Amino acid sequence: MPIEPVNRADQVVVEIGCGPAGARRTDLSESAFGVDIDLLALQTPSVGPSRRRSLCADALALPLRSSTCDLLVLQAVLHHLAPTDHAMRELTRVLRPNGRLHVTDGVALAPDEADVLDSELHAAGLPSEPIYGFDLDELAAVATEAGLEVVDVQSSGRLTLATPPYVSRTYSTERFTLIAQRTATG
Repeated sequence: MPIEPVNRADQVVVEIGCGPAGARRTDLSESAFGVDIDLLALQTPSVGPSRRRSLCADALALPLRSSTCDLLVLQAVLHHLAPTDHAMRELTRVLRPNGRLHVTDGVALAPDEADVLDSELHAAGLPSEPIYGFDLDELAAVATEAGLEVVDVQSSGRLTLATPPYVSRTYSTERFTLIAQRTATG
């Protein structure tokens, strides 16, 4: 799903979990900046165009003033942020009223499949993910409780959670994009 164009130079667009050199998304405004908790990733040159500005910070405690962002983009990041209700409240806090949140992530794995993936990651010496995807109705409820109005949810392809050689097979799930807008009272 395309991101709405940013037409004003004064709009604040932030990509949470931007990855190496802040260059994960290429369809964002040049005025956008990236946030990632991994300083090494931010210092690693990207393959594609890099975002000039980035900030090393935890998405669960963003060092941004309240009500300052027009658009927040999370691409396969929300499942790393637990508890989800805390993450949604923090994202809502930094959005301006009527500001938008675009989350692309995966639908929840079946519990038995998540348990097997968890075991395989542990056997490989890797940490498990806090969340192996989302129930979309529950995620919409969490967003609403945080002061967001869900505008749209669309399914689009697959999201890969883990691949060999670390696990025995590719674990993937349905990918979705949730678009929400901060309410005037959120």
